Amino acid sequence: MSSRIFGNSYFRMIRNLIDTNHLEKHIKFAGKLEGKEITSILQHTHLFALPSLMENSSNALGEAQITGVPCVASDCGGTPSIIKDGENGLLFSKGDAYELATQIRKVFLNDQLAEKLSTAARLNGSEFHSRSKILSQYSSIYKNILTLENTI
Repeated sequence: MSSRIFGNSYFRMIRNLIDTNHLEKHIKFAGKLEGKEITSILQHTHLFALPSLMENSSNALGEAQITGVPCVASDCGGTPSIIKDGENGLLFSKGDAYELATQIRKVFLNDQLAEKLSTAARLNGSEFHSRSKILSQYSSIYKNILTLENTI
């Protein structure tokens, strides 16, 4: 991992929390990864958590969904337009660590729920994050911008 990340004050805060809570054996910083490496890690993951306080349309959430990882995410920004609570993932109130822990616990204690969320996440991720759909949306946006620019 780059020294830029290790020198970051946010990283130092996280590192301090890990050390204080004796979590060194349970947390691994992967550093910069290629797409195939991300896919491999996600395919061996039981759960993906997105505890953001602000989020628009998370690429990481999309990657987790496409690989079929059950997802737990905060109900902020655009996330509720991607995750339908209880259907293709679980939501929790942003900033509520206890609710986050409760939702994570549900997935780990209920294999049927994990499987249901996994299947629905894969379908939703493939639809919501399809290349053709994204290309079409971006093309439409750029055409609208160009049209507006020509009218000014």
